[in-house]
Amino acid sequence: MQKIIEKAKICVTMLGYVQIFSFLFLCGVKPLYAEKNINLDIKFFVVSNITIHKKNIKMQSWIEEDHARSLVQCINNIFHAGFNEAAIAGRLNFVLKSFNSIQISDTKLQKGLLKYIRYFSQAPVGSFEENKKMRRKALVSIFGKELIRQNDLTHDIHVYILPFIGDKYQGSATFSRKRPYKKDIFLSDWTNRNSENGKPRKRNLLPQVMTNSMCKTLGHEMGHVLNLEHHKGKKNRKYLMVGSWGTRLKASEAQTAWNSAKKLNE
Repeated sequence: MQKIIEKAKICVTMLGYVQIFSFLFLCGVKPLYAEKNINLDIKFFVVSNITIHKKNIKMQSWIEEDHARSLVQCINNIFHAGFNEAAIAGRLNFVLKSFNSIQISDTKLQKGLLKYIRYFSQAPVGSFEENKKMRRKALVSIFGKELIRQNDLTHDIHVYILPFIGDKYQGSATFSRKRPYKKDIFLSDWTNRNSENGKPRKRNLLPQVMTNSMCKTLGHEMGHVLNLEHHKGKKNRKYLMVGSWGTRLKASEAQTAWNSAKKLNE
């Protein structure tokens, strides 16, 4: 407190007596009523013993706890930058609460997952909603209704990772605007999107110049959890909520994300 008072005195001497809020802003003194920080906990669940075959490639999830920490730090960087640019006083922090490796021993579940993957890979163009329902059904059957429903009653955000979730698909989110809040994000750590001859490859973990990454997808799906929507009309690929490589937030999106985070944290 004493340091703030002394800094304010110096500022008044330099600028003269202007309105209190103006000189606090110009001198970089944060007002005492500034918004508090919000922490949102994330739990990772990775299926580690499923192998998916495509184009003579064997895909197994490769994400480990250190990768998860890097992803969480990366999306923190995205949202911190967006909040700073939008001049939002509060700070939204995502925190890795736990990392869980899951093994599916049930043969029926394994065969069911592979059946869903084949469906996604062969789904006709224009069946997005049907694909979304099928994907949700598959993932609920793997991770269990109990786990997912329990998450709706907590503040935690769950991230579920599978090796592959179909041609061109890299992630999806289930979210809602009223209680109980759904906060489920599904990601793949392999993709064949934009691959030569449709061959799968391991995904980039962190952003690279004009290249998609798991961080971008996680940030994008986290945006959906915080009630951000896809851009309509002419789309600029530099933005997070456009399906490309960008990670920027519009000021209005940053404000929506902040308001949604406050509700999730109540």
